[in-house]
Amino acid sequence: MTLAPSRELGTRLTLIEDDDVGIPYELAEVCAVPGCLALPEPGSHHIEPRSRTAGPKKWVVIDCFVIPNRCRLCPLHHRQVTGIVGGHLARIVWESHPRGHWRWQKLRQAASFNLDWVDVGPLQGIEGMYSGRNI
Repeated sequence: MTLAPSRELGTRLTLIEDDDVGIPYELAEVCAVPGCLALPEPGSHHIEPRSRTAGPKKWVVIDCFVIPNRCRLCPLHHRQVTGIVGGHLARIVWESHPRGHWRWQKLRQAASFNLDWVDVGPLQGIEGMYSGRNI
């Protein structure tokens, strides 16, 4: 299971019933992780997990704006973000400023139980797809 961004977003994230409220978007033909040019797995990865959105949702609402909820990941990065034996090695987080985008972060190996996440950069292949539509 993916580490859900909603855990940190709290009430800033709301769900929408109509999954066609945003501008239709196509996903990139390469992995969305910054710098990765590997071919993605078939289908798409739901950033906010289906288990938390009552099914597969193309869109979520964050801070009253409609945001894409899907990206494409290669097998390696998909395993890192969904959790493998030993735990999650990566996560996707929402950054509201300056323009708002999903960001990839990887876990830095730490000797303590404190998780130390390193920002890699914004997901590629979904730039410019944020509808900016205010709900």
